[in-house]
Amino acid sequence: MRMGIPEYRLPRHVLDQEIKDIEDIGVEFRYNTAVESLNKLFDEGFDAVFLGIGTTKGTTMGIPGENDARVLDGLSVLQKINLTGKSELKGRVAVVGGGNVAIDVARCGLRVGAEEVTMLYRRTREEMPASPEEIEAALNEGVKIDFLVAPIRIIGQKDCLEVQCIRMELGQPDASGRRRPVPVEGSEFMLEVDYFVMAIGQKAIIPTGFDVELTRRGHIKAENARAHSRKRVFTGGDVMSGPATVIEAIRGGREAASEIDRYLGGNGDISQRFIPEEPETKRLGRDEGFAYWKRLHEEMLPVEESLKGFDEVEHAFDEKSALEEAKRCLRCQLRLTISKVPMPPEK
Repeated sequence: MRMGIPEYRLPRHVLDQEIKDIEDIGVEFRYNTAVESLNKLFDEGFDAVFLGIGTTKGTTMGIPGENDARVLDGLSVLQKINLTGKSELKGRVAVVGGGNVAIDVARCGLRVGAEEVTMLYRRTREEMPASPEEIEAALNEGVKIDFLVAPIRIIGQKDCLEVQCIRMELGQPDASGRRRPVPVEGSEFMLEVDYFVMAIGQKAIIPTGFDVELTRRGHIKAENARAHSRKRVFTGGDVMSGPATVIEAIRGGREAASEIDRYLGGNGDISQRFIPEEPETKRLGRDEGFAYWKRLHEEMLPVEESLKGFDEVEHAFDEKSALEEAKRCLRCQLRLTISKVPMPPEK
């Protein structure tokens, strides 16, 4: 999360506090510890191993000219920016891809000094896998998006990169359910940029010493978080499902924790809470004009300010606004426990 998510989306003090909370409940962290063999862990006395190593390597396009030093992968760009605050990106930058990583690279590019950032995406906006609010934020900050375009060749010149692109049109749906992009014959054109970033996908780096069965996409093959080929080995998150969101990885971790508990002789119940809950009032009450209370929206950092650095873009509610917004809650958890209205017997 620290290396892959920009600070304007995930303030570091929030991440640091989350890590501290995990440490405070008794989890031990061993940093700077490479693991090349699971057998060594079992030899040390561990009863179960969870593999949550993610998909940490960017994929390439396989087009001519992509070995030029000015052609970069999205994950490496984000890692350098997030850890050092610096980047080689400058001048005109093209970013290929339509996911959240591509959006993050584009927005970060403007923050580290790029004069112009253009995203190239082979489908339309409707098919972009990036979150709609992230797309909108990128456009508001000045990122350009050229839809229905695919790079096919990179020609390295002394003072720039010439990128040959081709226009696309949408054909029949493919395995993902989205309409397949089809090249438009004779629509090639050239684009001049200073840097070219590929943010089209990620893959896992899995040591051979782990001796786990992989899917054809290179992810760990598992069922209900249990690795297919090895007992006592569990997995979840991107390395099992492919690149997704943090919250989906957390869900995978919880499912694996439940399976590990069962394996160790428990019943799979991981609902224990380490922070006491406040008692809940059962009173719903009535509020005049409740149906007309309008939703409050978080305050956004002005674009001219957000591009100056990596300050958080979406500001949290202040206490007054949070309380006002909370009053709009329908309190479904109570409504689900309300007895049905008594009705006359049916004839």
